Amino acid sequence: MIARRRITIAAALVVAAALVLVGCASPQAGAPGPPPAGAPLGARGPGMKPMNLADLPLPVPRTFELTHVTPAAFAQALGKDVTRIFEFVRDNIAFEAYSGVLRGPRGTLLAMAGNSADRATLLAALLTESGYQVRFAKGTLSRRDAQELVSSIWAPLPRLPGQNKTATDVAKTAVQAFVRSGKREFGRIQDALKQATPDATQVGPAFDTLVAETLTHYWVQVAKDGGWIDLDPSFADSAVGGAHATADETMETLPANLYHRVTLRVVADVSDGTSARTEELVTYSANAADLSGVDIVLVHVPENWTGPVRNIQGALSSAMSDTGRFKPVLLRAGAAPIIGAPLTMEVQTSGAPGVINILKGQGTRHAAEIAVAERIEFTFDSPDRRRDGAVRDVFDSLGAARRAAGRALTPEEVSALATTSRRDLVTPRFLSIFITTGRLDAAHLVGASAASSPAQGARPGASPMPLRRLAVTYQVMSDMLLARLGSPDKAIVSFYPVSPRVFIAEFSAQGKRFRLAVDLRRDRARAVARSADAQFVFRANVMRGVVDGTLERMVIDYVAAQIPGTVDLKTGLNTSQLFQIADDQRVSDVLVTSDQARLDPAVSQDAVSRLLDDIRNGNYAVAPQRPVRVNDESRYAWWSVNPHSGETIAVADDGLHQAGTEYVVDNGDGTFDVWVEAESGQGAFPVAEGIGIDALADLVFEALLEGIEVLGPL
Repeated sequence: MIARRRITIAAALVVAAALVLVGCASPQAGAPGPPPAGAPLGARGPGMKPMNLADLPLPVPRTFELTHVTPAAFAQALGKDVTRIFEFVRDNIAFEAYSGVLRGPRGTLLAMAGNSADRATLLAALLTESGYQVRFAKGTLSRRDAQELVSSIWAPLPRLPGQNKTATDVAKTAVQAFVRSGKREFGRIQDALKQATPDATQVGPAFDTLVAETLTHYWVQVAKDGGWIDLDPSFADSAVGGAHATADETMETLPANLYHRVTLRVVADVSDGTSARTEELVTYSANAADLSGVDIVLVHVPENWTGPVRNIQGALSSAMSDTGRFKPVLLRAGAAPIIGAPLTMEVQTSGAPGVINILKGQGTRHAAEIAVAERIEFTFDSPDRRRDGAVRDVFDSLGAARRAAGRALTPEEVSALATTSRRDLVTPRFLSIFITTGRLDAAHLVGASAASSPAQGARPGASPMPLRRLAVTYQVMSDMLLARLGSPDKAIVSFYPVSPRVFIAEFSAQGKRFRLAVDLRRDRARAVARSADAQFVFRANVMRGVVDGTLERMVIDYVAAQIPGTVDLKTGLNTSQLFQIADDQRVSDVLVTSDQARLDPAVSQDAVSRLLDDIRNGNYAVAPQRPVRVNDESRYAWWSVNPHSGETIAVADDGLHQAGTEYVVDNGDGTFDVWVEAESGQGAFPVAEGIGIDALADLVFEALLEGIEVLGPL
C-alpha cells in the first residue's frame, strides 16, 4: 500500500529527527524544574489527559492534508453530547498564553492548545455543530488560578501513541544529514557570536506578563431548560455547571476587536523609465482565525481570461489572444476566485494586441509603461494594536541593489524589457501561501491515509504529493521538534506561535525544468521559559532557527528522493547546504554586525544590499567570507541572528528563507507529464500526457480552479 508506506515514513522522520535536540543542545525531556516564585505546579491545567485521536470515530477519512480536522467532524465523533464535548476540550486542549482570538475553532483544534478565548471558540463551535444554543461569558480569574494556568504550559504531556517507527533507508539518510547539519550550524553560530556581546534582553515574556494576559477569562454557557449552564473547561478538575470566574458580561459572539487580522496585498511597481508608481492589484483581508490551516494560492492569468474551462483544449486556447497583460488571482478552496487588476508585462508588437499598442504609440510616440516588480505584502494586526508585516517578492526586474540605491530603470531599459517576453516571470508559476496560527499537532496524523491512490496503470513510483502536504509535513515536524527544549538542569523553553505564521511553497517552470521551493516567510514563535537564565533562552532561540532552517532542506530533499527514476534532478540552494559547501571549499565565516562592513567584492550587489538591510533592521549576520560555487554558479547565504533575542533565520542571496528542488519528467520527445490529484478523493491521474511546456501555466491555474491540485510526479 503506497499510501500507508508514505505515512510510516513520515512518522519515522518525525521520531528520528527529534534526536537532533539531544545531539545539538543536550535537552532533557523530563518534568519541568521548580516553577517561578509564587507559581504553583501546572498539573491541574487543561489538556493533561489527551486521548489517542485515532480512537475517535471521525465521519470522514483522516488525511495528510488535515481536511478531517474540523469542529463538525469532531462534534459528530463525540456523539453531539454536551458532557463528552466538554470533557474533550478539558482533557485534550492545552493552555497557552497570548492576547485575543488568534486561532479560532479550527486553529485551536489543529494546535490542540489555545488561550481561554480560543478554547471557548472551539467549545462553542463543537456545541453549535451539535445543535445547541451557546453564548460567551467574560470575567476575571483569581491571580492564583491565572498562575496555575500559565504554569501548565511547561507540564509534561503524554507522548504520541506508538507507531511503526521502522525508517526506510531514504528516511535514515535524510535524518542523518539533518542531524549533522543541525550540529554544525548551531556550533557555527555560537562560535561566531563569541566575537560580539549579545545582550539577550528580549528573549521572551516574563512570568508576570503571561499571568497578566491570562487574568481576562472567557468561557461558554449553553442554553438548557430556559436558563444557561456554565461550561468552563479551564482545569483538569473542571465540571459541567461550574465556572472559575464571575461573569461580568455575556455575549452572543466575541467582539470583532478581539480578533487578530491578516491582510494580503499584491502590489506592482510600474514604470515607463521617466516616472514610477505603485499599483495595488488585489487585496484580501480576514480574521487570522478564519485562515488557520488554510492555503491561499496566487496565480496569474491572461487579461482576457474569464474563468475556468472544462477541458485541456479550452485551457490552451485561453492565452491565444494574449495582450501582454496578466491578472493576479487569489484562490482559496471553497471560495470564489479573487481576480485582481491587470499588470503589463510586455508590449505586443504583432497580432491584434500589437496593433492596439502601436495605435497607442507605445514604444514610438510614448514610452511603454510596464510592471518592473511585483510583491506580496502581508500585514498582521493584533488586538493590542500592534502591527507587523512581511514582504515576499514575486519578481523584481530592478534588483535589490539598485532599489536600495534609488536608481530607477532608464527609459531605454524599460523599452528593452517591454519588447521582451517576460510572461515566464508570472504565468508558469504559482505560490501556495499556507497560514497557521498555532502548532500543528502530530496527533492528527495518527491513522491518517493519503487522500487518494494513484490511478490504475500509473507509472511506478508516481505517488502524488501536493504542495499543501509538503507544508503540513514541514510544520508538523518543526512543531514536534520544537515544542519544548530542555537542559540538564531541567530548565525548559516552550515555543508556540502568538501571531500568524506564513509558509510559502512555490511551483514554477522555466523551459522544461520545474522548480519546487519552500519559503519560511514568517516563522515567529514565542519562547516561554521556566528559567531565569536569559542566555539559555537566547541559545534556545538560536536552536529553533537552526532546526527550522535545516529541516526545510531535509524535508524537500526527502520529497525529491521520491521522484521516479525518469526525472533529471537538480537541488537548489539552502543556507545550511551553502555553509556545508563553503566548509568543503575552505571558506571561513564572518560575523557582520554593522552596515558599514566591507564584504568581499565577489558577493553580488543584490546580496550585499539584502544583507546590509538585514543589519540595519538590528540583526547580526553569520556569513561565508566570500561566495561559494554551487552548480557552476556563485551563491551566497547567511544566518540572520537577532542579538537581543537569539531569533535566527536562514536567508539565501535571493532574499528567500528557502530550499528548492528543480526537476523535469522527460518523456524523451520534448514533452512532459503533469500529474494531479482530485481533492474529492476520486484518485490521482495524469491531467495531460505528452504535451508541450507552453501549456503548463494554463494547466496549473485551470486545474486549481477546477478544485484540483498540481502535484508533480511524486
